[in-house]
Amino acid sequence: MNADPQSQTTPQDHNPVSVGKTSRRLLLLYLLVAFFGILLLSANVAAIRYVRSDWTLHLTLMLLGAATSIIALIGIRKEHSRMRRKIEESMEQRQRLLSDLGTLQTEFDSQLDAHCDDLELDQSDRQRIRYALHTEESRFRDLCDKLPVMIFETDADGRMTYVNQIALDSFGYTEADAAGGVVFTRLFAEADVARVSANVARIMRGQPRIGCSEYRARRKDGSEFDMTIDSALVLKDGRPVGLRGFAVDLTAKRAAEQERREQKEFLQQLVDMLPSGVTYKIPNGRFLLCNEAFCNFVGLPRDRVLGSVVGDFTDPATADNYESLDRQLLEGNDSCGDAIIPHDTPHGTRWFHCRKVLLRAADGTPRGIIGSYNDITEQRAAEETLRRSHELLQKVVGTAPLPIIS
Repeated sequence: MNADPQSQTTPQDHNPVSVGKTSRRLLLLYLLVAFFGILLLSANVAAIRYVRSDWTLHLTLMLLGAATSIIALIGIRKEHSRMRRKIEESMEQRQRLLSDLGTLQTEFDSQLDAHCDDLELDQSDRQRIRYALHTEESRFRDLCDKLPVMIFETDADGRMTYVNQIALDSFGYTEADAAGGVVFTRLFAEADVARVSANVARIMRGQPRIGCSEYRARRKDGSEFDMTIDSALVLKDGRPVGLRGFAVDLTAKRAAEQERREQKEFLQQLVDMLPSGVTYKIPNGRFLLCNEAFCNFVGLPRDRVLGSVVGDFTDPATADNYESLDRQLLEGNDSCGDAIIPHDTPHGTRWFHCRKVLLRAADGTPRGIIGSYNDITEQRAAEETLRRSHELLQKVVGTAPLPIIS
């Protein structure tokens, strides 16, 4: 607040203490002068009464003393008036300052109340945001703990800053161990540590990701298992601060693969014991399975048959017979699954009784064709011999001179 220009004086004039000190000094000076004048006047009156000296000198001194006293009294009155005026001006200035201070205090109180309201609102908002963040974090952690894969996060030094529960269970660590900051490379077998360190350094340099990589992991108790990892760089303000990714324990997958291999070997041994040729082909005609008898029929080793089509090892006419039968089965004509087909082999032309069944998926789409092949060449030869013998017998009977009773 700016004061009235007429009241703008020096700081010393605005200070009542300073004004009082100056006025007291002047009043004291004027009182001393008045006392001196009265003393001089009294001394001259006494001198005129008792000393009887030259009255002119005494009269002059009396007039001088009276004048001095009068001047001192006038000065005292004037200084008193000035002091009173200064005090009144100081009081008025003080009242104005108090008034301005009251206005400022009112404005400050109103602004403070407004800020307090804003702070209360901000505090409430912060509490809501903090609660929402805590809720979302709890949901995120709960979601991560329920995932069937291991989720992890590391800092720039390779120390674990977060792992989900399945990761702790897979490696045999506790939450206290994880809170201590497990070094990333401690989780791998010695043979893979160098490769892991090189890949981590490459990712931290910002080089492109190479996808999932398989490693040999090491648990806390020293046991090992296979796992696959995919990780990405974590950036903060444009600079790398760590890695974030997931890992999958391959133990169950390896066990399933081993079981499937054993089942496939068992199935192969089983079909190899059958005297009939057995095959399985997918709808495009490529063989995925065949037994030893079928390989003997076509005169080829198994690795030559698997992955090939029938046209790769038979003549076009025979291949067309087989493919025509397959097409009719795929089109839904199940009555075409039985046929006798001649087949050229290294042992000459052989006749096969072929039976085929279409295998369908759960939704009804064709998955493949299972076929069995029986070599009926000797059977056909025996039947042909029997037919010819029967014809010869009929001719003999027809030309005999005497009737023959059978």
